[in-house]
This record gives sequence, structure tokens and C-alpha cells, in this order.
Amino acid sequence: MRLLLEAFVVAGLIYLGWATPFRDYLPASVSGVAKSRTVTATPQQPQRQAQPIARSTSTPSGAWMWDANHHGALDRPTPKPTHPR
Repeated sequence: MRLLLEAFVVAGLIYLGWATPFRDYLPASVSGVAKSRTVTATPQQPQRQAQPIARSTSTPSGAWMWDANHHGALDRPTPKPTHPR
């Protein structure tokens, strides 16, 4: 019975917090997070634009898989050729 009650409480919390964050349910004067987020820039200081991150070009998806020189920790060691005697 207690497990069923706990499941309902968890389901209710998920339902309430799914679309609206819990901090939005609290008034702005109570929430310290809301206060710190409302005053982020002053009129004297313009906000800077975010600079794009330069990324190197990647290999095509899955190309590393077929590279003969690529060996991982789980790969089996390369068999040494046996010479008949």
C-alpha cells in the first residue's frame, strides 16, 4: 500500500513539473533563483553576442569502423603468421 502511495506521489510530481518548471510555481520574491535571473544586464553594459564554436570536420559516420589501423581494447590481437617447418 505504501509503494502504491509513493508511486502516486512521484507520478503527481512528474505531472506537475513536466511542462512548467517548479520555480515558476513560486512567486518571484520567494525564489532566490528568479531574483538572480531577472537582473542579468544593466543598461550601461550591452550584452555580448555568443561567438560560434569552431569545430573541425569529422569523419563520415562509421568510417572509423572500417579503418584497418584502428584497434580498440576489445579487438582480438592480429594473428601472427605461422610458418610450416
